Amino acid sequence: MSLRNPLKNIKHKVGTKRKSVTKVGTIINTVVAKAGRERRRMKGKKTKFRSKFEEQFWLDNHTKINLRYEPFRINYSVVEERSYLPDFVYTDPFLKTNPYTVYEVKGWWRPADRKKMKFLKMSNPGLRIVMVFQKDNYLTKSKKAKYSDWCIKNQIDYVIGTDLTKIIHASNPNRNHNSDD
Repeated sequence: MSLRNPLKNIKHKVGTKRKSVTKVGTIINTVVAKAGRERRRMKGKKTKFRSKFEEQFWLDNHTKINLRYEPFRINYSVVEERSYLPDFVYTDPFLKTNPYTVYEVKGWWRPADRKKMKFLKMSNPGLRIVMVFQKDNYLTKSKKAKYSDWCIKNQIDYVIGTDLTKIIHASNPNRNHNSDD
């Protein structure tokens, strides 16, 4: 803890007031701001993406189909109830039973994210998930399996790059066709 600003290193709850010392040495009250996503959306009208690849996916596809960026959370279960915030969601107005297609955009696909996708698929068997990869990288340094191999094994559709006409269906990986199915 610094002697100049003893209040600097104390963690406060979001929305609570705390005292801050200005450069001049006067103490003022400030409200702790909401972190992350809420702050990003409140800044202005322009959407802030979490990565450049998500932004590129948006620019390439939002005019072709009606995509919304992180519109809502989807619950999934492991041992306890958890929720998942999809990157992009396409809503098909003609489907009554399951109108949502979730597009999850990944550059680097961490093991925790793979585990989350597996549990999400198990908890929501009717939900269509499409993984959008920047490159078909290897899962580990041993280079035994790639992202695409994992998707086929776990029956999750995927595409390499931002062109949605090249979606590979995990049930039949040799079949490519439009995302309008």
